[in-house]
Amino acid sequence: MDVLVAAVLPTVVKAEPNGIFQLLAKLNPPRNIDDATWSQMTFVERVRNYNYTLELVALGISISYLFFQYASRGYNKSAVKKFMKRVKPSLATEFAQVGVTSKKLLQKDSPCRFTTYATGRENVEGMIMRFRLKDRYNLVPFISSFFNPSLGSVDGLGDHVDLTITPFQKQKIGPGIFSVVNKQFISELQAACYFYKITKLADNAQLPSAAYALMLEHGDQTKLLLTDELLSALALPGADKILRFMAISDIGVKEPETYKDLEPEPVVTVSMSLPTTEEEFTAASKLILAAIHWVDILTESEGFGPGAVKKIQAARDVEHEKITKRINALKQEELDQKKAEERREAARKERNLSEKEQRALQKKEERKQSRKQRQRMTRKA
Repeated sequence: MDVLVAAVLPTVVKAEPNGIFQLLAKLNPPRNIDDATWSQMTFVERVRNYNYTLELVALGISISYLFFQYASRGYNKSAVKKFMKRVKPSLATEFAQVGVTSKKLLQKDSPCRFTTYATGRENVEGMIMRFRLKDRYNLVPFISSFFNPSLGSVDGLGDHVDLTITPFQKQKIGPGIFSVVNKQFISELQAACYFYKITKLADNAQLPSAAYALMLEHGDQTKLLLTDELLSALALPGADKILRFMAISDIGVKEPETYKDLEPEPVVTVSMSLPTTEEEFTAASKLILAAIHWVDILTESEGFGPGAVKKIQAARDVEHEKITKRINALKQEELDQKKAEERREAARKERNLSEKEQRALQKKEERKQSRKQRQRMTRKA
């Protein structure tokens, strides 16, 4: 066989002694073969004697990278499935359906984003759970996250889940903002969520840990929403490690820009890190149930009380006034722009007029100004 190959390729091999094999030989020299001998070797001999170290290293790196991609994507999905497996029994006692459909539990939006849904419950229109995990399959940000936790993760929060619970009878709940927050996230929340900027920070002796604080609009809200169920959930081991905040708010995350944005749209939101221990999974289930039961309390109660309602409405009036000022400022800006455009157009036309026409236009403007001056003098008199 070697003789046959050599008979077919001798001219090709010897015609290009400095071809691709010579270049590869310089980068990755063959084992114990000098250049003169290498240049005289046939194709098959070169294949047999070639040093494949670089290729094997490159192949190993490629296989390792593909394995890393597969493993990291699988880890993210496994983490979400594990969370749902632990909390689904609790959710099944509250909702008729837990999952995107009756046959599909999770919707994979991307390798680090998942969504699920729960519906079929009195007082609750629905609950959406959005999972955001580390971008593990992206090697550079993932490695960087070990030095800076905000890198390599969606929103810089690491593996976490956000729940949004929409009440069915929103008109019965009315306006109001009340939240239990983990103190280490207060600055981030005030920067990211507008409704936290119009609340006050308060400690409460009933809170089971110094890690928690309340952000609310009126003290009377605690009588209704700081329930025994919630306090018990907050006291569970691991709760303070996973909970970022739990809130009820009628104002969205972004600052209201129109009057429609101020219309009460109350929702309950919960944000927590994905649990990793059995204690944290238990705490997560209890916190979610406490948030769901907030909707029942607010729907079936008579509100926060007259003092709280009055103060909350005053705060909404302030927001309404801000929007009015913003709209008036925009209108004035548009009017100023229109006047400036008219002045530019008048100046352009004036440059195109003859000397006689310019004098006539100037006299017309002087008469106009004189008439305005007489009218001002008459009003003063």
